[in-house]
Amino acid sequence: MKTISKLPIAGAIALALAGATACSDFLDEQSMVAFTEETAYGDLSSVAVVVDGIYRTFANDTRGGDAGFLVQLGSDESQQGAGQFGGADDPGQPGYDRYEGLIATSSRNSNFWKKHWQVIVPAAKVLALLPQFESENPEAARRLMGEAHFFRGLATFYLTMYWGRVPIVDITSEATVSGGGRQALPDVWDYVFRDLQYAADNLPDDNTDDPKRATSGAAWAMLGKAYMSAPEETGLRNFTKAKECFEKIMDGRYTLLPQFSALFLNDNKEIPYIPNSKESIFEIQYNNTDLYNRYMWEFGTRAATEYLDLEGPDPTIKVNDGAYIAGYDLHIPTAYTRNDTEGNNPMGEPKDQIGVPGIWEAGDQRREVSLRYDLSWRGQSPKPSGWSGATDETWPHVRKYEDYRTDKYCDLPDASPIRRTFQSGKNFPMIRYADILLLYAECLNELGDGGNAVKYVNDVRNRAFGGAQPAGLAWSAMSQDEFREKIMDERSRELCFESWRRVDLIRTGQITRRVCKYNRWAKAQWGEAGFPAARILYPIPQDEINSNDDIASDPEAQNPGY
Repeated sequence: MKTISKLPIAGAIALALAGATACSDFLDEQSMVAFTEETAYGDLSSVAVVVDGIYRTFANDTRGGDAGFLVQLGSDESQQGAGQFGGADDPGQPGYDRYEGLIATSSRNSNFWKKHWQVIVPAAKVLALLPQFESENPEAARRLMGEAHFFRGLATFYLTMYWGRVPIVDITSEATVSGGGRQALPDVWDYVFRDLQYAADNLPDDNTDDPKRATSGAAWAMLGKAYMSAPEETGLRNFTKAKECFEKIMDGRYTLLPQFSALFLNDNKEIPYIPNSKESIFEIQYNNTDLYNRYMWEFGTRAATEYLDLEGPDPTIKVNDGAYIAGYDLHIPTAYTRNDTEGNNPMGEPKDQIGVPGIWEAGDQRREVSLRYDLSWRGQSPKPSGWSGATDETWPHVRKYEDYRTDKYCDLPDASPIRRTFQSGKNFPMIRYADILLLYAECLNELGDGGNAVKYVNDVRNRAFGGAQPAGLAWSAMSQDEFREKIMDERSRELCFESWRRVDLIRTGQITRRVCKYNRWAKAQWGEAGFPAARILYPIPQDEINSNDDIASDPEAQNPGY
């Protein structure tokens, strides 16, 4: 049986090890060129290095680069900038937003697929071989087993949400990989549940010794998300079980921070940025030197990267000398996320979309934290770069991921030693307690307890308005359908651009309607009638089909519509 994704197991392990901490005694003593599975799994400490490598692979490859935010494209929250959309090197890239033209030979699609297997295959190998070393340190082995289950379940969750039926990697011996072909959806989801359940039952509750490590709370959170997300046709969607998962972590170990801005902004000296806070359930760790991300770069404005208004106070300052607001325009907020409920935004841009109602209510402090409406830098105002003729480079942009420490003129004591906008070192709060409160409220609503559901939404909203909502804005009892609509707006206010939106839209069945209403490219292509349902899933990469006999021999090797 062929190995998954053109990725031999030893190669996947080598990739994981290559990302492990360089100071590890194991890596100091072993040549990567001469690396073998036997040396990787010689004892418990060497297996621990592989697991550390999985963390780094997930942070650096699966979530750290532009691939980590491909899933944000094609949503109602953000869309590709016109320059990226029209001038993409990959001819299939516009298809992410347009839902037409995302082709099976797209290199982005293929690379994104492969990056998940670079997490899954080493995790599966750890699970197969770790038991033989358990007696060395049962407690450490249990944690490593829990982490491997967590990452295999997490990566498989993403794969099936984006591609549907996918292989299951279960290595029952050193030479056997089972499930090389696409498996039935109920089987895939059952595997996700079992992985995350094991992780929830065996991971420690606390990670203060190493904040990057997954905990039982992270596993319970993902298991709850999985029970809410399993396709209805599998018969496995279960709001009661999801509710019970969330209740496991609503025990006081997590809480909302008083200020929303402390979660994201490190350019505000009055309210310090707090990584790994009590609100963080699973946070991907980054730094400005050897493990940085590209979030700020992908969301920042190209206008502030290359060109200046030379009539500014100091024409010798070049924005590309280190303006932390600069970027590449891969993601531009839609009118839905930049406008207020009356259809206005402070910049009045773009002119043809003023009047399109957005999500923001007066006084919501999350708006200025999430979005940048002032693109000036050191007294100078960027203008469209001219490289593509795009005007959306000067529209509102995403602010959440800006890392002020990379700015050339940063005066913070922890300023980055590398002043490049694509080397942001801010952590990514992948699972936050606010997310869980809103999901819990959804479960209550689906289970017929809408009266209590609004209480948890109001807990999140009160923080957004400085502690208490203005008169008339607090949520009160409403119909189940009205709640379903309003909670999606609220999730966008709280979690916009945090990469959950595509999952949310798919699991609630709202992706076609909302995307074609608010995403400029999808709307232009399909109108508000919406794109075909077959386009919701990504295409199975053609190079995977060509190299994997188990998939190639499947009569349904490719997803419908491609």
